[in-house]
Amino acid sequence: MSDFTSGSDWTPERANEVARIHERFLDALEEIRGVYQRLIELTRDQSRVLQAGVTEELLLLAGDKEREMTRVESLGQRLRETRSVWDGIQSGIEPEQRAELRRRLEEVGQTLKDLVTLEEDENRCLLEKRDETVRELQRLEGVRKFRGAYVATRPPSSSPSLLDESQ
Repeated sequence: MSDFTSGSDWTPERANEVARIHERFLDALEEIRGVYQRLIELTRDQSRVLQAGVTEELLLLAGDKEREMTRVESLGQRLRETRSVWDGIQSGIEPEQRAELRRRLEEVGQTLKDLVTLEEDENRCLLEKRDETVRELQRLEGVRKFRGAYVATRPPSSSPSLLDESQ
């Protein structure tokens, strides 16, 4: 890459390179927005699967989300690399290009905000589901202990009991 921060004269080669960097930046932003959209879809699917109680599918969705997060990391690196030369080329791009970049950045930011909100809601639902499961397990444990205490203190089997199945 050329040093865009130098005071060199504007040349067609420099203009082409600025255009390429601008396009790479826009492409990376669009790709990361797409990944965020995919994560939103996966989170919504996760919520539906959780409500249905399909554990195997939930694990598959978690794997898909992990792969998408890896893509986000990779795209973030690509954006950082492009950003390293971005400051030097800003003065060389047209106002329309700057406006397009700003629009795409706002779209990515809004998509990320939507994803974070959805994930926070989903985390609350997961915690509620976990708490509900813990309460149910505790209730079942209480029933088991009650039955154990009842069986241990009941009269000999010659006496009818509420738990006898033959009655």
